[in-house]
Amino acid sequence: MKNRGTFLNFLIVAFILASVGIGEAHQPGTISMEILKSSDSGSLSFLPDWKGKGDTKLQYIVRNEDPDVDVLLVFPACSVEGGVQDRMPAFKIDDLGDVLSGRKAAPRGPGEQRDPIWQLCQLTKSAISGAYLLKRGSYLKLQMGLDFRDPTAMLAPEDPDADSFKIAVHSQFDIYAIHPNEADSLTEALLEGRKPKIGVLGSFLKRAKARGSDARQWFSLFYEVSGQPAVSPKGRFVRSTYADLFLPSSLKESPEKGSGPAMREVRAASDLLFAFEDYQTPKLVIPSNGLEYDSQHSDIYRIPVDSYGPEGDQFCYDPGRPDCVKYPSLCALEVQGKAKAARAATYNVTGRFSVKRTDHALHPGWGWRAVAWWNDDGDWKKLASEWVLGDGSYNLSINYSGYSGQHLRMQFRAYNRYYEPQDQGNNLYRWKNPDRYGISTSHDEGHWYADADGGDANGIGEMYYGAYRLWSKSYHTGGFNPIRPDPVTIYTPNTWYDCTLPLNVGSGGSPWSCASNSGSGQIWLTSAHSLVEDVVQHELAHNVNNEFWNNKNPAGSGGSHTICGRFNEGLALTEGYANFMPAWIQCNRGDGSCNSSNRLIESQGCSSTSRDEREWWVSMAFWDLHDTNSDGADILWYNHPGAVHSLYFQNGPANSGDALGITDFQSVYRNNCSAGHAGFIDDIFDQNVN
Repeated sequence: MKNRGTFLNFLIVAFILASVGIGEAHQPGTISMEILKSSDSGSLSFLPDWKGKGDTKLQYIVRNEDPDVDVLLVFPACSVEGGVQDRMPAFKIDDLGDVLSGRKAAPRGPGEQRDPIWQLCQLTKSAISGAYLLKRGSYLKLQMGLDFRDPTAMLAPEDPDADSFKIAVHSQFDIYAIHPNEADSLTEALLEGRKPKIGVLGSFLKRAKARGSDARQWFSLFYEVSGQPAVSPKGRFVRSTYADLFLPSSLKESPEKGSGPAMREVRAASDLLFAFEDYQTPKLVIPSNGLEYDSQHSDIYRIPVDSYGPEGDQFCYDPGRPDCVKYPSLCALEVQGKAKAARAATYNVTGRFSVKRTDHALHPGWGWRAVAWWNDDGDWKKLASEWVLGDGSYNLSINYSGYSGQHLRMQFRAYNRYYEPQDQGNNLYRWKNPDRYGISTSHDEGHWYADADGGDANGIGEMYYGAYRLWSKSYHTGGFNPIRPDPVTIYTPNTWYDCTLPLNVGSGGSPWSCASNSGSGQIWLTSAHSLVEDVVQHELAHNVNNEFWNNKNPAGSGGSHTICGRFNEGLALTEGYANFMPAWIQCNRGDGSCNSSNRLIESQGCSSTSRDEREWWVSMAFWDLHDTNSDGADILWYNHPGAVHSLYFQNGPANSGDALGITDFQSVYRNNCSAGHAGFIDDIFDQNVN
């Protein structure tokens, strides 16, 4: 996956565990950000602002809520006429507004440059261009200028005369923790109030780049812009929300009756040949061969559930369960319906389903749910459902009393018994094919795709794939099923919740990505984080951890932190496990160059003092117990690929607040290895955490 770590760092390194209620979540704690002042509407000029002050100003307050760590905020330079100044630039992609609206600008030719349709610039002066020191427990007020440009570049060919435009402003800055024992000439000067020498910031960032920034903060703004740039340079803007601009009314309908946005058919036209690339060599993500099991190693702990897991159907035995009441279509047909179906004709419905992701290409809709519906004189009946396979194909066998092919609607769902992506209004994501009438007993739907490359569902394809990959590998390879009594709710894109108390604050704060730790099974993902597989799996790993430990948390497993920072054993343990999960899913066991959390998981790029209190060393310890690559003292691994997880799950804290760290697991892993191999386990722990 390209640019796997681009959006990742802040999510991985800056979480806090609040004290009560739904706010007991892994969430950003080092930096908080909220708007103090902004105009809800106003006039604008479509002409570029060469002074960089923009059409409207916004004032943010940025707080460092950590009592122990000073940080450096670094904004990229904003290029304006006359040179480069310490102002924030437009996001470094073709405008997100293009992506979210589903409208793509004309492709750039070799060496061609296209001005952004907006530019957000930092107006607050600083001692060093683009860098701001934010001391522990303090805050900064930063003013930004937003300049609206000519938005006609993002118009679709069929809409050349539009006079209303949806614009999404999406930008970021990097965060570097300043550790007292790692101070250099830059941080010393800033802390002492002196202006550093020329070139010091560049030198600092060059060194920091080798280890990556400790965090990255993203924030978004949404506007509707009106006017006709070709007629007049004047226009108006109105500040809006993601949901109001991009959410279609069809998602607010009941998921029953096969509702959802219409899909698009894949045809063999020259401009869609790219779509078939994925099908030349279907991706076999999970091997189908049997698993090796060694009785001398850990038994794999399985959660008793009423589901067959990723390869089986969905059953709901208790009609009183909340998910059956709320979404009856999630429950399979019961015995009565099956008995009647035995006398009906059998209809085989086949087809192929793809998802267009934000890389603008089609990918097999692996793990999506294909559901067949029949509208029987206004009474919608679910005929059958099945999983979409790894190559995008599906095959449904319909045998239903009274059904003779008179009507068929195929619906494709981006939710299942393990997790349910939803928007702020708890609407589920799904798509539908055109209605068919008078189908044959062997019906081919053809190849259709859901467009998740822009619009309301931007990033759903990547998010669903990353989450389903975790479920599939956990179940088939790891031998444990992370499914819960009720599905995990994944709110995406999160444009309203800033991961602090109270929930749904409604105003202030900056939406971020976090996972509830209170047993509610809720996750919030910003649109940017939904695109990154590591982030999706890291957040779900916290949920898996909570589920197996019955929501009991070790002492110290809260508070802000950085990936290399020294904090405490409880925090390092839970974050280290969540960092290990993406590596376990995505990398081959023998891969010595595996990336996780935007780092080589074999890399020892953090301070080696008090390693049991630094989450990255904990991640490396988990990995060395699992991987078959020999490095240093690591020459042993568990035969069963799920053993590291199993032993971790079975040895959580007896009570919330109990002291527990990675070193407490040394005896656990020693006692569950083959005779005579305990010393090699000690070597791994000595190398990583002791």
